Amino acid sequence: MKTKMITGLMATLLGASLLNAQMMNQNDSRCDGKKAKMSYYKGVHGMKGSHMGIMPLLFKLNLTQEQEERVQKIMTTFKSQMPSPYESFSADKFDEEKYIQQAMTKKENMIKLRAKMISKVYDVLTDKQKSQLRVLMDLKEEKLKQGCRFDKNSNGRR
Repeated sequence: MKTKMITGLMATLLGASLLNAQMMNQNDSRCDGKKAKMSYYKGVHGMKGSHMGIMPLLFKLNLTQEQEERVQKIMTTFKSQMPSPYESFSADKFDEEKYIQQAMTKKENMIKLRAKMISKVYDVLTDKQKSQLRVLMDLKEEKLKQGCRFDKNSNGRR
């Protein structure tokens, strides 16, 4: 009797675990087309950061397949142009001066590269998409200005 009860309980737990895993896999945003590209912009714990600028907003513009491919190609090209942080390390020594120089110029170089990338991506958009992007940027700016608005019952949650 106890064996049957334990076996039934184990089968139920196994079934629930499998169902839960299946549901989580269906909700995973990396499993489908357009959302998979957005995972490139996700930060820690899958949260999209406001520091990413306009790039996450691009995929809200209903880009054509050709535009998406061009944007991905531009982003890949610029990503490969970013300097490696490991250039100052070799098999037997660490070049401290090179590391310091790289760290000092990193921010400036990143800003320049990002500006060039945004410019090239912006050229891919149609006039209508450019105006839609401006509206999305205005909405995002307004949302950031509002900040977190908690009510008296939220206990820190939205």
